[in-house]
Amino acid sequence: MLTSKNICIAFGSVFVLVGFLGFIPNPIVSAEGLFETNVMHNLVHVLTGSAFLFGGLAMEGREGFALNVITGVVIEEAASHPGKRARIPSPIVSGIRGSMRDV
Repeated sequence: MLTSKNICIAFGSVFVLVGFLGFIPNPIVSAEGLFETNVMHNLVHVLTGSAFLFGGLAMEGREGFALNVITGVVIEEAASHPGKRARIPSPIVSGIRGSMRDV
């Protein structure tokens, strides 16, 4: 069943896995790999994943709130750096901002 708790756990697991994978030299994720990363980038993935896991496992009954807040922060941060590769269309960001006010 697709619930906020399951989504938090899935996102958290993937973010933590990708964050730790970035610390291991490999041809896919590394400073010279297909996806360029550095230590700070990897740490952000591990911390974001940990926040998702905390929200999904420790915030019983508040998983939806945790999912909204963490996702909103991640998307807002990505959208606040227009020179970076990740560009989020502004209607999505403003929709998330609007939904965050309702929480």
